Amino acid sequence: MPVNSQDFVIFSQSVTPDGDEIARRVIVSRAYYGAYHACTEWHASLPVAGHDIGFKGGAHQTLVNQLVNPDQSCTRDIELQSKGIGYALRELRDWRHEADYELHLTIDKVRAENAIEKAKLLLQRAAVGGAPPPSPPPAPQPPPLPPAPAAPTLTAQATPRPPLRRLK
Repeated sequence: MPVNSQDFVIFSQSVTPDGDEIARRVIVSRAYYGAYHACTEWHASLPVAGHDIGFKGGAHQTLVNQLVNPDQSCTRDIELQSKGIGYALRELRDWRHEADYELHLTIDKVRAENAIEKAKLLLQRAAVGGAPPPSPPPAPQPPPLPPAPAAPTLTAQATPRPPLRRLK
């Protein structure tokens, strides 16, 4: 039976973080993969892919690079959304790397719980299964100001001066 990105996060929530450390490592790993798949779908829904600028790596690093470097044609809202998603996914990926490969580290209950919360947040931000939210319509413009009345024209006229008085 096919699964989706939410299924990974739901599964990570079903594992008890109070259990042994391997359970907490599984929570972090599955939460990350749920977020990764949601972010991949969101990025694929963009009209133009982001740019793979930065540290080179595999598909996961490429996605992070593309999210934090969106194309110039994106609206400001989409640019900010993409960067926020990318930075959060990078942090969650680093946690997943520690859980899967750094066996000398201890993955505690707080890290496992934080991974679930971050993954849930990423699923919300990535609007799983749909396109990015549209940008709000532009603010209405105020009506143009009426033209200013014409300034009165001054004509040069010779104004008679009073005669100068001589000092005695």
